[in-house]
Parts: sequence; structure tokens; C-alpha cells
Amino acid sequence: MMNENTVYHITTQNEWEHYQEMGYLAPESLKSEGFIHCSTQEQLAGTISRFFSDSNQVVLLELDQESLGNSLIFEDSYGHGFFPHVYRDIQLNEIKSVTISSVKHD
Repeated sequence: MMNENTVYHITTQNEWEHYQEMGYLAPESLKSEGFIHCSTQEQLAGTISRFFSDSNQVVLLELDQESLGNSLIFEDSYGHGFFPHVYRDIQLNEIKSVTISSVKHD
């Protein structure tokens, strides 16, 4: 069950399988922007709509905020609100749950 105080990283099935093989999450944004994009529960629908509209399903990775510690920072995202960003790779044991979710298209 989703928790309002939890942050999520949204990914695709292929990326999730790749992360499992690597043993940690390090999306391209970590190298190009310096952080991993995440969303709160309230931000999930908007993030999926903006960035995963061409996908039929997404994988929601529920992250353990306590273990992320100071590497988790909420920052303004170009007028779209304050989003959680993780400034390091995320270890698989920092993922509390994995949910595959269908994407609804209008």
C-alpha cells in the first residue's frame, strides 16, 4: 500500500531488469543531472502523464526515505512543484516495494 510520506522512482520494466542485474539504480539522469528523479504519491499521476505517456506500464519503486538520508532533497522542478531528488545511486535494499502499474491513456 502506498504511503503519503514515501517517495517513488518511476521506471520501465526493461530499466528495472537492468538495475536488478547491476545491483543498484543509477539512471542516466544521475550522470547527466547529478541526481535521480523521484516523485511523491501525489505527484505520481502527473509524472507518469508527462514522461511515460508512450508506455503501457511503468514500474513504481517505493524507496526507503530513512536509508536515503541526506542524499534525498526536495527541490523546485521548473515551476511544477517540489520534487524529491536522490543525489547518489540507490541500492536495491533501499527499495521497499515494487509495483507494476498500467498506464491509462486518454
